[in-house]
Amino acid sequence: ETAVGFSSGKFSLAAGSQQSGELTLDYALTTEQTVGTTYVIPVRAEVVSGELKMKSEDAEYLIFLNVVENPGDCDKGEDAVKVFCVMETNDVNPLNLLAFTLKDSGKYLFDAIVLFSDNIILDETTGTVHALVNDNIKYILNNREKYLTPLQERGMKVILDGVFYCCGSWHRFMDKEGIYANGDTCSMKGAYQDSNSPYREYFQYKNPQDANSYENWWGYEAYAKFNYENSRKLYEYILSVAVKWVSKPFCADGWRVDVAASVGNNREWNHHFWQDFRKAVKAANPEALIIAEHYGPAKSWLMGGEWDSVMNCEAFMEPVSWFLTGMERHANQYRREWLGNSDIFWTSVETGNMGFTNQCAVTAMNELSNHDNARFLTRTNHTVGRIENMPAQKAELGVSKAVLREAVIMQMTWPGSPVIYYGDEAGVCGFTDPDSRRTYPWGHEDKELIDFYRAMIRIHKQNPELKTGSMLVLYAQPYVTAYARFTQKEQTIVIINCGESIKDISMPVWQAGIPVETTMERIMVTTRDGYNTESAELPVHRGKLKVSLLPQSGIVLK
Repeated sequence: ETAVGFSSGKFSLAAGSQQSGELTLDYALTTEQTVGTTYVIPVRAEVVSGELKMKSEDAEYLIFLNVVENPGDCDKGEDAVKVFCVMETNDVNPLNLLAFTLKDSGKYLFDAIVLFSDNIILDETTGTVHALVNDNIKYILNNREKYLTPLQERGMKVILDGVFYCCGSWHRFMDKEGIYANGDTCSMKGAYQDSNSPYREYFQYKNPQDANSYENWWGYEAYAKFNYENSRKLYEYILSVAVKWVSKPFCADGWRVDVAASVGNNREWNHHFWQDFRKAVKAANPEALIIAEHYGPAKSWLMGGEWDSVMNCEAFMEPVSWFLTGMERHANQYRREWLGNSDIFWTSVETGNMGFTNQCAVTAMNELSNHDNARFLTRTNHTVGRIENMPAQKAELGVSKAVLREAVIMQMTWPGSPVIYYGDEAGVCGFTDPDSRRTYPWGHEDKELIDFYRAMIRIHKQNPELKTGSMLVLYAQPYVTAYARFTQKEQTIVIINCGESIKDISMPVWQAGIPVETTMERIMVTTRDGYNTESAELPVHRGKLKVSLLPQSGIVLK
């Protein structure tokens, strides 16, 4: 109790306001606290003056404190897998990521943190950040020395999410809702409020006399599409924003750019924008990463002058979801005939890879879930629907962690960069956006699942062929597929059975450079009952491997 203190213990709430003044809680570690233990600080607010009424659920809070040691940094070696954490900042402190360390080395698990927010605006006069929608990201960026610098000092990368094809209708440039017109936060009126606004040229109108006729993104009036072709001022401003955040004092480590192909009104302008974007960002910070969200062929952007890489939906996320669950990634559709269909799976992978360059294919972000799609674990229950038309609990009923483990095996052995969407490793469920953005289950994590993730990350890290090796399909039959990752010196084989019955298979493996007479070591097996990393030997005779696979199982052989 003596370790907890408040700046004053009181806060005030102005009439008509929905947010109180700041109240600082301080906590000092004592000799009674131990590393690896989570402590709970109960906090209760009560009204001492005025007419404000508070419900009990609004007045009582629990603050969770996790005590961790400082293992130094996240440098796991030049060839180690880079682990990204894609993170909503609605109620999560980035420093919580320091609680995740590797079991053997004690090194920090995450190498890069992608922060999502909305409408980040830098006040050039004061040097502070204004974020209309997300106060947490505002606080984090304005207090970067406390929340972000400690991560970067340990070798982690902080990547910002950028939306450059549009702005919200509530943004000061448009201000359709009159937020700025009726306040004192902006001296210039938005394009919606005044036809003579300096921001008017930032947008295109079907009818210049009608403020509601602005071009938007895919019919969503909340997303006012930028008209770069008509405004050099806007063009240069957005490029300055891109440069600002990767430069001192902010020093972000790159950008993940949202729906990147939607910038501009035509493909020519789009390429022109991203060429200039890359030149500006790389001049300010040569090591800054530019990752694009894009669906469909991306090769024309990946020739060295625009994006560095993409989020790999076409050749990983979507094919893996169909093959292992029979579900479309948004959980909008279930197709029983696609579940376990190896022909469709490998055809989809090959088609997706045709849209990349080779360099992109081996660096693309391989996700099982993300902020826009249903959680992978939820897709395993084959429930079609969204949070708007069914209870949230249905996202958790009948899910299969065995199928998720199969997917993780594929993710950690696939060409490219495995990307964990926060909470997948802890068993978080959820239908598509916004339900997929549930908070991290602090204190209720699936510890066994986290340990499995750690084991697979360790396998990826310790086997160089999983990062730089070639890939060869060895077996493709209903519900069962196998592939090899190999170099001239090392080989790994992955076999997946997503069916409901035992499968006995025999397949040639010599094409991957495995001797015709040898033994292979099983380094991971996962079944419906769990997973096992105990070593077991399987013989290779005359260049063939025979193995019996339990239902919904996966094995990794070395």
